[in-house]
Formats: sequence, structure tokens, C-alpha cells
Amino acid sequence: MATARIDQQRGQGVRRLDLLLHRVDSRIEAIRVATAMPVRDVKRLTRLLCEKIETIDPGFGIERMVLIASLAEPMDQRQTVSSLIAEEEVEGSKNRLSRFPR
Repeated sequence: MATARIDQQRGQGVRRLDLLLHRVDSRIEAIRVATAMPVRDVKRLTRLLCEKIETIDPGFGIERMVLIASLAEPMDQRQTVSSLIAEEEVEGSKNRLSRFPR
């Protein structure tokens, strides 16, 4: 995904992606996915797009697909490290939170 590489070089993440599918009969089908926070993870963005791809009507065929990062924002440095949190830290947080009354 070239878009993700470009945004990473600029220190940005994608907030909204549009996938435009140009059909043989000159119609355009579109899929839009959005995230709450800027994302660079190509697998996550692909999974979001794949969840919606089933809604596309291909008609007689698709000639061209265009992927557009319609909204990109700077990444917060803390976000880039969040996936590296050790499992025991997560479990410790759950234990502390479980002490609060509901």
C-alpha cells in the first residue's frame, strides 16, 4: 500500500481511506473506511477494506481501482509504541480496574 509508506515518511497515519472501483459500464462504486486515530498498519487497513468489499456490485467487471487517503493526520509518538506493551502490563491493568465498583 503505497499510501501507507508515503504517510509513514511524513510521520502521518491514515484516518480515512476511499477505494474507488471503476466498472466496465462507466459506473463508479466506492468504499470508505475510517479510524478514530491515525493508522499506519497496512494489515489493519486492508482488513477494514475487506470487510466492506462484499458490498460492491462488480457489474460486468471492474477496470480500475483507485485507493485514496482522503484524510491523514500526524501520528502521536505514543501510538507507535502501544502495540509493544507487554502482556503482563495489560493483565496488571485489568486487575487494578477490576477493583473499582461498577
